[in-house]
Amino acid sequence: MKSTSLKAKNKKGFTIVETLVAITILVLALTAPLSIVAQALHSSYFARDQVTAFYLGQDVVEYIHNQRDANSLANLSDSTQWLNGLSKCFAATGCQIDAISGQITDYAPGSYLYISNTTGAYRYTQTGGTPTNFTRTVFITNPDGSTPTGASKEVVIKAVVSWNTGSLVKSYILNDHLFNWVSVSSS
Repeated sequence: MKSTSLKAKNKKGFTIVETLVAITILVLALTAPLSIVAQALHSSYFARDQVTAFYLGQDVVEYIHNQRDANSLANLSDSTQWLNGLSKCFAATGCQIDAISGQITDYAPGSYLYISNTTGAYRYTQTGGTPTNFTRTVFITNPDGSTPTGASKEVVIKAVVSWNTGSLVKSYILNDHLFNWVSVSSS
């Protein structure tokens, strides 16, 4: 009688091996969906940063268009003044443009943009801003790659926006052609 009661007691629970097998299957079943979620989250962060980089590049291209228009309207009789104030961007190292203040400076490696805590605008000034992981460099050249002059009829604007994603550096490059419309219309 004693042996039957011991057999009944042994059949009531799981063995350690059965428990470990069940836990392994559960972990494997959860790993795949979690890795898919992690990849989707990484992709959404990259897409967000890429869209921001596009708008930061477009911001300086529009600033340069505005500067060309203001220069051309102020100097309708002198079509060589259309690139006034943009000469720092002619350098091989490029320039940095703060489109809010209109300040154009030589490129300084490691100069990150700050986002204003009140307006949400991106600037190079730290006052009232939170640092971002974006840098922006602007180059202005002739279509053949040479340095522009007032006599140039067309220039190429290249805005390079870079950011860090983990340990990787990503870049978005925006190119645009700008024409001296006063020179074109008077020819």
